[in-house]
Amino acid sequence: MMKSRYITFAGKFEPVKHKCRAPLPSGALCERQDRVKCPFHGLIIPRDELGNPTIVEDRARLEKEKRKKQEEEPDWRDPELMREIEAATGVDLGSSKCYGKGKKGKGKGKKKKYPNLTDLKQNSNTARSRLEKKVFSKGSVKRVTEAMNRIDKRKHEKFSNQFNYALN
Repeated sequence: MMKSRYITFAGKFEPVKHKCRAPLPSGALCERQDRVKCPFHGLIIPRDELGNPTIVEDRARLEKEKRKKQEEEPDWRDPELMREIEAATGVDLGSSKCYGKGKKGKGKGKKKKYPNLTDLKQNSNTARSRLEKKVFSKGSVKRVTEAMNRIDKRKHEKFSNQFNYALN
């Protein structure tokens, strides 16, 4: 049994007046109105209309993080280098899967927008779904209903003159 419980807020509610405004890959700015930290872009800092930080320290910190991220990516993941090696060896190293500024190779189909999410519209190939296909197919349902009708008819013929069984 669940009991509802309410807690009174001692204080005054102050609505959030600022937005994250971090630049998104689409070119738009993040519209989230969190108090301290945006779950996607980190601490909320003051930004101008273009999404650039207005405080110099924040600007320097963001540049430093960007450089660090680029340095962490190994040199062999460079798409141009991988394409040259592929051309020389004839082996696919996955240069078409690299995401970067130098991507000029043709990809294999449409890239998923959110690759780690499960597509709910796609029929899953589970044991249950395979059995459901067989059990609930048109022909098998028809056979089962015919068999059940035959059993009911036989029972009715057998006990039709007894009032107790006639109504079932």
